[in-house]
Amino acid sequence: MSTIKKPKGHYISVGIIIGIGIFGMLGTVIYLITNNFAFIGVGPAVGIPIGLILGQSMESKKEREGKIRELSTQEKQRQHLLIFLGLGVAFLSIIGFLLFAIVQS
Repeated sequence: MSTIKKPKGHYISVGIIIGIGIFGMLGTVIYLITNNFAFIGVGPAVGIPIGLILGQSMESKKEREGKIRELSTQEKQRQHLLIFLGLGVAFLSIIGFLLFAIVQS
């Protein structure tokens, strides 16, 4: 029985997604109950580190079992492109927010 090896960082990504999903929903539910908008941001802020810890533990376990492989050149290039695009979107969002704040004042 052959097992497919996952690329390095796969389980960390899965853990972060689970953490954001669970705690993001929890923050939204708390917001709806308390009507305090701050809890929407607290959910993902708590979920990311918890998901990171969960993902890192899964990654370590799978690495000890030999089920983790290094990223291929194509995967590394795609990862760099996605990081660059994410930073670009974040930068444009900040610029848009600042322009909106200036226009509103």
